[in-house]
Amino acid sequence: MNEGTIEQTGTPDYVYEHPANPFVYQFLGNVNLFHARMTNGRARIVDIEIDSPEHCDAEDISGVAYVRPHDIEISRAPGLRQGVKAVINHISKRGAIVHLEMNAQGNRELFDVELSREGFRSLGLQEGETVYAILRNPRIFAGIGMQH
Repeated sequence: MNEGTIEQTGTPDYVYEHPANPFVYQFLGNVNLFHARMTNGRARIVDIEIDSPEHCDAEDISGVAYVRPHDIEISRAPGLRQGVKAVINHISKRGAIVHLEMNAQGNRELFDVELSREGFRSLGLQEGETVYAILRNPRIFAGIGMQH
């Protein structure tokens, strides 16, 4: 519900995995926002391009890509899947989760990443280090802007 209007119905798992709009996405937990540009079924997010078939008719349309902090994988090398080159600004350990505050290199996109302690230990990450953030399950909404 949003000011008396039903935004989406479904099971909790379905709504969490398939939010209908930005309001639902943000209502259900922490989320990172990235500027996006869509053209002919491709979306440019920071310095990477991904398939965006739902925007196959788009001609240079702006929007926002939503990615949950636990849906970002960290790698030291670009690898086969494209990753956003980013610097780790701050690391905080909170129980079983390690929280990384990151800054996409070359622009002002700030975002958060959540890793398990085990995953964090295996990577041996340090503040100030440059890594690649692989965005899993980004959801792109066209025609909306980001508020700063």
